[in-house]
Amino acid sequence: MKQTRIITLITLIVITFLFTLVELYAKKAPPIALKDLKGNWHFLSKMVKKNPVIVSFWATYCVPCKKEIKMLKEAKISIPVYYINIDKSSDLEKVKKKIKDWGIPHTILLDFYQKTIKRYTPNLVVPSTFLISKRKRVIRKIEGFSEKKLQKFIKYCKKLK
Repeated sequence: MKQTRIITLITLIVITFLFTLVELYAKKAPPIALKDLKGNWHFLSKMVKKNPVIVSFWATYCVPCKKEIKMLKEAKISIPVYYINIDKSSDLEKVKKKIKDWGIPHTILLDFYQKTIKRYTPNLVVPSTFLISKRKRVIRKIEGFSEKKLQKFIKYCKKLK
């Protein structure tokens, strides 16, 4: 019984140390200041106040984006997910239709001029998904769609909160 407690304590200390180490060497997340569909502003500093967050860039023309959104939705991750659409403002009705058709359940932010995505992934790769810590560090990222990588990403995210 005593050995089990000691092993559990040591395991927790090691896991905490590893998370801290990852956090120290992670890249600082670029700022986010975008509006949602209702015109409300969202800022990275407020998004990560209580929890780490997932930020996922997507576009209506991106077929793999639909698969990624579906996987993230079905994973039922307990941390907030922000989907950032990069279509032009002239495509807003198309964006709203895709949101409804794809059943995107979380907050949708709009990056009409693609300024934010360029800070995260300069080559405008979609889908691109980032896990951002409370300290505004990118601790995990996936650029492009890979089911295997996304499953690992989701598994890691489920351990957080």
